Amino acid sequence: MELKSAIMLRVLINRFHQGAPEVLLKGLSKEEAEHVLVHTISSTEASKVMTKPSAFLKDIHYSWLQPVLETFRSSLQPMLISALPTDSAVPLSKLMCHPLLKPASDVSREFLLSSLCRKFMESSPLPVTFLPETFASPLALLNKTQLIELIDFLGIYDLAEELRHIVDKVLLKAIYKCLSLKKQHFLRICLHQKEKLKAVKIGLINWKGDEVQLGRLLHRRGLLRLSYALSGQSSDLMWHIIHRLDVGRGQIIKKNYSKKEVPGVTVYLSLQVLNTFNYLKKMSGT
Repeated sequence: MELKSAIMLRVLINRFHQGAPEVLLKGLSKEEAEHVLVHTISSTEASKVMTKPSAFLKDIHYSWLQPVLETFRSSLQPMLISALPTDSAVPLSKLMCHPLLKPASDVSREFLLSSLCRKFMESSPLPVTFLPETFASPLALLNKTQLIELIDFLGIYDLAEELRHIVDKVLLKAIYKCLSLKKQHFLRICLHQKEKLKAVKIGLINWKGDEVQLGRLLHRRGLLRLSYALSGQSSDLMWHIIHRLDVGRGQIIKKNYSKKEVPGVTVYLSLQVLNTFNYLKKMSGT
C-alpha cells in the first residue's frame, strides 16, 4: 500500500469510526494493516490531504514553474502566471516577458492552477503535516531564505575543519573578516567540536581573499552536507524541501541525495543539521 493511501485511510477511520481502528482493517493483509496503524495521526480532516492548487503552489520556487508554463500556448501563459501567488507571478512575468493581468475569480484561478499542477507533476506529494515525523520535518516548513541560511551555516563545519590546519595569521584574519558576527560565533562553536568525517579540503591556502568566492565555496559544502544528511528521507518530504529552493540548488541536492542512508555519514550529518537548525532558531528568537 502506498504511503498516501495508508494515511488517507487512517484519516478516514479517525473521522467515521469511534472504536479501535483494527476492527476496520481485518479485510487487509497483516502487512497492509500495520502500514496503516503505524501512522499515529489524530486528524479527521481528509480535505487536508487534497490541497487546493493555489495553496500547493505558493511554497514552490518560481524557477520550477517556468519550464512547465512554457509548454502552454503563449496566449494562455499570462493568465496562468497572473493566477499564481504574487511571489511567483511577479518574477515569472518579468522572466517570460508577459504582463500581469487583473486577478481572476477564485473559481477561475483554481481552474487555471489545477491545469498547471497536472502538468507540473503526475501525483502531488502528501502535505508535510501528514508525513512521518523526522529530524528533517521542520526543514520542509522553512522558506527559501531560511533554507539558504541553514545551508550557509552547514558549510561552516567544513571551514572549521580546515582552519584547524592553518597557522597563517594573516590568512586567518582575512577569513574571519569575510564572516558575519553570527557566523564567527557559530564557527567558534564548530571549532570546539571534533569532526568525525574526513571531507576533501576547501583549499583555502590558495584562496585570494575574495569574500564572494568564499561564500560560494562554503555554500556548496553546505549543500553537500544537507544532501547526505537527508539521505533516507521519504521522497515526499524531499520534494517539499527541494522545491522551496530554486532549481539550481534543488538539483544539487537531488544529485547527491540517496534513497538509503549513507552508513556512517547520514546519522552524523543529520545531527549537525539539527544542531544548526536549533542554533539559528535560537538566534532568531523564535
